[in-house]
Amino acid sequence: MYLTKIEEKMLKGEYGEGLKFCMEYLVKYGETVDADCFVPIKYSHISGVSPNTIGKAGLKFRKYLSDLNLKVLTDTSLNPRSMSLDKKQIEILNIYKKLGVDLTLTCSPEKIWKYKGQIIACAESSLSCFGNSVVGVKTNRESGAFALIEAITGRVPHYGYHLEENRMSDITVKVLPKLSDISEWSALGFYIAEKFKKRIIPYFYLKSHNLTGLQNLAAGLATKAPINMFHVKGLSKEKPPKEKITVDKKDIKSIYEELSDDIERIDFVLMGCPHLTQAYSLRQKPQSSTFQIFDRDSYSCPVVSKIKEEYIATNSAKAAYYLKNILGKKVLFATTKECLRLLSKPIKKRKIAKKFPEETISIKSKPYVCLKHGLEHIEDIKAKTESTAFADVAFCGKDFILKLPDPSFIK
Repeated sequence: MYLTKIEEKMLKGEYGEGLKFCMEYLVKYGETVDADCFVPIKYSHISGVSPNTIGKAGLKFRKYLSDLNLKVLTDTSLNPRSMSLDKKQIEILNIYKKLGVDLTLTCSPEKIWKYKGQIIACAESSLSCFGNSVVGVKTNRESGAFALIEAITGRVPHYGYHLEENRMSDITVKVLPKLSDISEWSALGFYIAEKFKKRIIPYFYLKSHNLTGLQNLAAGLATKAPINMFHVKGLSKEKPPKEKITVDKKDIKSIYEELSDDIERIDFVLMGCPHLTQAYSLRQKPQSSTFQIFDRDSYSCPVVSKIKEEYIATNSAKAAYYLKNILGKKVLFATTKECLRLLSKPIKKRKIAKKFPEETISIKSKPYVCLKHGLEHIEDIKAKTESTAFADVAFCGKDFILKLPDPSFIK
C-alpha cells in the first residue's frame, strides 16, 4: 500500500504508541482487501455499544484504546445502547465519551446528510446501505472495531464501494405492488437478500418511494446478505441492467409468514428497527409497558438488549430475524396496523409457511485480522472468545483479532 509521510510516521510510532497500534491494524486490513492507499475521512459511525454484543474482548479492546488517551479525529456518531443502563453499559459509554465520540446513540443519525458525496466509515449495516443508496456517501460496511480505529486515524483503506466500478447495479427489480406500510419495504429488502444471498446491487422500479420506506428497504437488504447498496429509478442516474426479475404481492407476503412463529399471545410490540424519525413516532399509538417505538430519541435498541418478554410482534423484518436467531424469541412479523391491533385484541390465526432452516448466527468461520497471523478464521487459530454473534473483536492468546468489515470484497 502507498502511505503518505504522515501515515508512515504514524506506523513507525512517531505520533505515539496508540496511533502506531491503530495503523498496524489498518495496514493489515488494507493489504487483505488489496487497497491501493488510504483516504482521509471527516465522518465515522461506530457500532458495538451494548455489552451484550461486544463481549469481554470488545470491551477490553475499547478500554485499551481509551487508556492510550486516543481521540477520534472525525465527526463520529454512535449506535444505540442496550435498554438497560447497567454498570457495564455505563462503562462502555464513558469509554466512548473519553475517546471523543458523540453519544448520538442511534442507528439513523441525521448528521450523515452533511457528508453527501464523501467517503466515510460506517459500521451500521442499515445505515451503510441507506447512506450509499440514498444519502450519496461512499462507505464499505465496516466492523465496529475498525470504524473506531478509522475514526481515530481519520482514514480508511481505499477499496470496495469507494470505487465507482463497484457501485454499478447488477439486476433490475420491478416491484409490482405499491408499498405503503414500512413493514412492506422491510419485507421487500429481506426477500431480495434471501433470494440472492450474496453481494449484489439491485436497481428498483418502485411505484412510489419515501425516506422512511427506503430506510427500511436498506435494513431488510442488509440483514440477510452482504448487500450494501441499491439504486432506485428516479433517484439514480444509472441505467437499469438488462437482467430483470419481478416481485409481486405474494412474494412480499411470504416474508411475513417465513419470519413469523405460530404463537397465540404477544407480550411486547416494538417498532423502529432501524430507528424511526420522531415525526413518524408521534403519528403512532402512545407508548406503554407492552408497546414501544424506537426513534432517534430512544437511544436504545431491543435487538442488542436482554429483553425478558418471550413473544414479540414487530413491523421490522430486521428485528424479527435477529430476535428469532440471536435472542431466541418467538416472533410475529406483521404490518404496523396489525401490531397496533394486537395491543387490545387476540392474535388472528395465520397460516404459517415453511420456516427458514434453523440457524444460529455465529462468529465462527468469519474472517478476522490478527497482527500475528494476518488473515485468519476463528476456528483456525482456536481463539478463546466469550463474544457474541455481533462480536467485532476476539482474542488470539493475549492479542486482539479484529473482524474484517466486508468479507465479500476479500479476494
